[in-house]
Amino acid sequence: MLKGRKRSEKRAGLYGIWGTSKGFSEEAKKKAIEKLFSKISELSREKLTPETLQKLGLYAFAIELIRRNEFDRVNEIKKL
Repeated sequence: MLKGRKRSEKRAGLYGIWGTSKGFSEEAKKKAIEKLFSKISELSREKLTPETLQKLGLYAFAIELIRRNEFDRVNEIKKL
């Protein structure tokens, strides 16, 4: 899915879902969670690889952060 894209493009796509660290409406959070679940659904149909598992875990973690309103933790991920 993301193969062939530059790392910065991959990150831009993922972080575009999350946006900035503060000021999210409930509707924005709901849409972000829906998009992440959609990505999980797509990835779960692909061949199982370490990269796929890593992405699945990251998306699941992101959903949990959004639900808990811990957007400052997203910045920690961005630095990795």
